[in-house]
Amino acid sequence: DGTITRVAQYLSSGELQFVFNFVNDCGIMYRFDHLQGLSPLLQLVAKTLPPATEGDTFTTDAPPGLTVMAGETVGTSVGFPAASNFFFDWGVYDLRQRNTPGQDAAWRAAHPGDQAAWAICWLDHLSPSDAVRVRNLPAADSVRGSMSDYCH
Repeated sequence: DGTITRVAQYLSSGELQFVFNFVNDCGIMYRFDHLQGLSPLLQLVAKTLPPATEGDTFTTDAPPGLTVMAGETVGTSVGFPAASNFFFDWGVYDLRQRNTPGQDAAWRAAHPGDQAAWAICWLDHLSPSDAVRVRNLPAADSVRGSMSDYCH
């Protein structure tokens, strides 16, 4: 379960995208980006947002007290349908403590922002069968491949 804390709508290559942050009572934040179709609750939140502009992913506070329950649908479509590129970003963050690389000031300086020092390996939070499946996928990034500061 989690409370919706921050949200944004923006245009990327002309396609409307949504990003939502949720925080649970244990201090774990998860973020979904590149959502397209939204659940009815998230659609209500999206209606309160400033107009979408190209590339502006600046998030704003969500109306207080809106929660989603574990297993509840938050999105019905993702990515860039016009380009037939279907994907989403899922980030998981432990807000109770900085991650191991985030404890180093030089690393934090090289990775500015309010998320990197709190990120955790989301693969560790999948079911065992899904974790094996995802860990065995080919790396999509030709620069960094399967390297990660968080997952080992």
